[in-house]
Amino acid sequence: MSPLADPEITDFRIERKYRLEGATQAGVQALLGQLPAAVQRAFPDRWVNSLYFDDPDLGTALDNLRGVGDRRKYRLRWYGDWLAEGLPLHFEVKERRNQGIRKFNFYDIPQNLPEWLAGKEQPPVASSILSPVVGIRYQRSYFHTFDRQIRLTIDWELQAAAWQANWPMRWMPMSELILEVKYPMEQEERAMPLLEALPFRPDRHSKYLRAV
Repeated sequence: MSPLADPEITDFRIERKYRLEGATQAGVQALLGQLPAAVQRAFPDRWVNSLYFDDPDLGTALDNLRGVGDRRKYRLRWYGDWLAEGLPLHFEVKERRNQGIRKFNFYDIPQNLPEWLAGKEQPPVASSILSPVVGIRYQRSYFHTFDRQIRLTIDWELQAAAWQANWPMRWMPMSELILEVKYPMEQEERAMPLLEALPFRPDRHSKYLRAV
């Protein structure tokens, strides 16, 4: 893989995830319209593509499975078609420290996906050698409260495929829909009425772990 420039680092935030079997995007969107906090569309739906990386022992997957409080996961992310040339790529390190989550985003990746993966240098973000493991793609709907402090996303039409160097990848549908609520750590108290109004139980869900 080609070298990466210095990352953009986000502030820590809290993420609440809800794995919903048998739900529809339209049904969940209608429910969001009934929440006590006024919620509006952030921008149009789009396809989200992620290629997840791990070490030969699947260490990041095992850390997640064991519930390790301080852990990381690594993915290449882009939007739109899976193989469209010219789409901007960014490599993302998602770091969890107990309840807090932040991201290290490496945006300066000019090549298309096959060219970038064909490089030889290891990105300077992990203590062990990383390789592609699984691809995941889905449609995402974006919402936020009017003050933009609380963000909500609906992920639907989820698909996963084991990494194959000789493409195309063999996509398999995943049955669930994922609702996520995300907000700065200092907004926990303000987010509680919205969270309590949701008729769902939060889940320790990981798309990567489900796909592996």
